[in-house]
Amino acid sequence: MAEENVESRKEMAKNSTSPDELEKLAGDENEIVRRYVAGNANTPISLLEKLLEDESEEVRSYLATNENTSVSMLEKLSKDESGWVLQNVACSMKISISVLENLSKDENVMVRVRVAQNINTPVSVLEQLAEDAERDVQWGVISNSNTPTSLLENFLKDEDKETRGYAKDWLKARK
Repeated sequence: MAEENVESRKEMAKNSTSPDELEKLAGDENEIVRRYVAGNANTPISLLEKLLEDESEEVRSYLATNENTSVSMLEKLSKDESGWVLQNVACSMKISISVLENLSKDENVMVRVRVAQNINTPVSVLEQLAEDAERDVQWGVISNSNTPTSLLENFLKDEDKETRGYAKDWLKARK
């Protein structure tokens, strides 16, 4: 593979359906090439498991978005130190309720926003996130289609004018 330039290797990593080719590309020195292997829906499960240990947070972040990444792999990724990785884990529709509950307490605001936006987040967690000091987290709760109307109505009394307006718009959109 050394003779191919980085651009051609990136294209192969994005589009390849060959397990052998993807395995070679997963060991590429270029982080972007490995990132595309991690995001490729044709990458074999055994190779996705290997990429769990990649040194690059971008590779692990793409891995969290791959439709074939298993629940057990997502659970391992949920313990990652990278906020980027945790954000993508929190967006997953496959992640367990217990992981969503844990991520809802993460110090990274954007991780909490992604939990608030996840339609699988339980109402009890949405209620907790509605009290978050960060407006972006509150807005994530407001924009979640599974947020109960009663919780949205609570935002109509918020101190912040923009938050009240945002909640009003979402309530109106539901009718």
